[in-house]
Amino acid sequence: MSSQTSSSDPQPKRQGKHVTTACLGCRKRKIKCDGITPRCSNCVLYGQECVFQHGVDKRKIAPKERLQALTSYCQQLESLLIANGIDIPPPPPLHVQSVSADNQAVSSWPVETPLPQSFPPVTPQPDFGISEWHGESGHHVRNAPFVAGNHLDDGYFYSESSPDVPHIDSSNSDLKTTTVPTHSEDLLLDQLSGRMGSLQIAEDGQLRFYGATSNLHILHNGPLSLSRSKFRSPSEQGADLLSGAGVGHFVDQSIEDHLLRLYFTWEEPSIHVVDESIFWRERMNCKAAGQVSMLYSEVLTNAMCSVGATLTSRTYPHLPDPLSDFFATRSKLLLELEMDAPTLSTVQSLVILSAVEALLTRDARGWLDSGMAVRLAVDLGLHLDPEPYVQAGLISCEEGMIRKIIWSGVFVHDRMWSLYVGRPVALDDKHITVQFSAEEANPGRVPRYWSPYDDSEAIDLPRMVDSIDELGIWNVKLCGHMTAIRETLYPDGMTGPTNARQLYQFANQMRDKLLGWQRSLPPSLAVNNLDKKAFYLPHVLQLHMQYHTIMIITFRPFFASVKTLPGLTTGEITTGRNHCTNSANFLARLIQTYRRQYSLRRINVQAVHLVFTATLIHVFTACAATDPIRSNSAWKNLEICCQALSELGLAFKSASRALEVIMGIKSDLLRRSKSNIKRQNPWSDAQEAGTAPSKKRRPTNAESDLLQTHQSPQSQGSSDFGFNLSEADPAFNFFDTSYDDFSLETLFWSGYTNLELPHFPPQEP
Repeated sequence: MSSQTSSSDPQPKRQGKHVTTACLGCRKRKIKCDGITPRCSNCVLYGQECVFQHGVDKRKIAPKERLQALTSYCQQLESLLIANGIDIPPPPPLHVQSVSADNQAVSSWPVETPLPQSFPPVTPQPDFGISEWHGESGHHVRNAPFVAGNHLDDGYFYSESSPDVPHIDSSNSDLKTTTVPTHSEDLLLDQLSGRMGSLQIAEDGQLRFYGATSNLHILHNGPLSLSRSKFRSPSEQGADLLSGAGVGHFVDQSIEDHLLRLYFTWEEPSIHVVDESIFWRERMNCKAAGQVSMLYSEVLTNAMCSVGATLTSRTYPHLPDPLSDFFATRSKLLLELEMDAPTLSTVQSLVILSAVEALLTRDARGWLDSGMAVRLAVDLGLHLDPEPYVQAGLISCEEGMIRKIIWSGVFVHDRMWSLYVGRPVALDDKHITVQFSAEEANPGRVPRYWSPYDDSEAIDLPRMVDSIDELGIWNVKLCGHMTAIRETLYPDGMTGPTNARQLYQFANQMRDKLLGWQRSLPPSLAVNNLDKKAFYLPHVLQLHMQYHTIMIITFRPFFASVKTLPGLTTGEITTGRNHCTNSANFLARLIQTYRRQYSLRRINVQAVHLVFTATLIHVFTACAATDPIRSNSAWKNLEICCQALSELGLAFKSASRALEVIMGIKSDLLRRSKSNIKRQNPWSDAQEAGTAPSKKRRPTNAESDLLQTHQSPQSQGSSDFGFNLSEADPAFNFFDTSYDDFSLETLFWSGYTNLELPHFPPQEP
């Protein structure tokens, strides 16, 4: 009996040889710690300080007995509430799981750290188009309960009336301890049948978007997950990588500062993706205190310096040449390390690197970088409206603002790349829930000022109020129309029997929307008649270049002969041609204004394609128009645009390529001309029409080539494309009939695929 009694007595627990929580020194060496205080044996051996950090040990959990007592107490409270007719409070958020009634699930959250905030899910938008999220009013009221002061309960996450969420009848419950059914089983089933994704804290500590089909939204504890990966870091391994690639040169901070200022002055404002003040702040903190920031990295710095290197004429003999390639190579090498755990700055870097590849005519890599930027932005949830997450306390107001800035830059850049290469966009508009409104541009912030900056570091121009925030919002609204234009007017395949009449009606509808966008511009972004005495921000001028380019793209399919557009009257074709050429003419005036105020040596790289598009209209009009007045005007604008491309070619190789294509098209058109009648010199302002100059001079090489064009005698006196001609008149045609079998698209691709072309200006034989 005594033996049985002694065997039933509680035995003392055997002291383990090692502790479960090692000191910092043992953790660093990855060895076991015996936990002896005040210094463990390993710290005594290595002669170092022994420090234990129990407060941040995330493996420590609350005792099981305490969790059981808390669960029982909560169930008793629910019973009392039901008995007294009081509604039970909403269940805990999805990411804070309660313990079930039978104690089969025990939470693994640490007691030392507070429970995380609830992560609001993404509201599905099956009919959510781009016209709704950035309409002319700038607001779109969604059917979502995210307003200030509202509580995000599970009734919103999973509606009880939803047919996809099973309703569990608890009337026949066999629970004996309480008459109130627990919410854990219902909550788990709701998660399993849920159809909406949300932002989750991933293993690298970053917020990432996971949809319902990923299964990671169920009981996902983020960085507490057991599947911890080893992430490479540019700060630790970047120096060796750069040295091994031959680009590990020391770059003085003054050089970086100069190139960064060039980037922020000329490249950044047109496609706003980096907030300048926040970048300088994070850069200073990271360099001075050795901190790590998701808004700054050496990848981003080198990418911006690569663009800045194309905007400077300074030379640095101790750095490899070309300078833009040097910084781009450094950025791409460090990017490979940073992609293990990408952050917001990684998205910014990819956007800028794609522009670098475009200006270097490496279109394939630039297209891939742009697509990676969109994919990574979706991975980080930048395409989602950040306001619900700000209200839930998951992200700060500043981060919410930065997320919208980055997404606006990604969105505009993706749409401009789609226009540049004529390919589909990377993300459909229906998946985007970010909302932009004009009121967000000035939320009580201190006004910003823009002043020009170049290598001389001093330009005699007045300082102007910078409207970069407003411009970013209106640029998003403008680019929102581009997807529908490309998919309808320039489809990749046969989408349906769309006739010329339907396309013309669609083009007019888009024109009305574009005109509405232009009329609703705030005064800070308006350009009225291009007053020569007024100063305009360079990015405002480029915004209007972009507007007129989209207008050209909208009506360019109707820039053809009558027989290729069956079903349209001659008046309708003439109207479409006028819209196209009027925008091309105004774009030439914008180029002149930009050159007069700032020179085209420094401008956003996207301007190359804008000028290219207008030049294509001018060269076709100059060579094929039967109206001498319109033809002469086109020759003048053609020279303006060709000179602009030549000047842009000093910084961007893509501009030189565009100029070669234009000159090849012009040569092809002139070879097809039936006659070789010379016209008057359109660049002589003192020469009156029809009168000979008092003193003849030998024309320049450029003028000699441009003067060899064709004029049709029967069209003399016509002042338009054919408004004075009836529809039945067989002589009606904007082009000479010798061009009826050719179109802008045919001539463009014939010149683009054959770059063995004469350079501007062509030499006389």
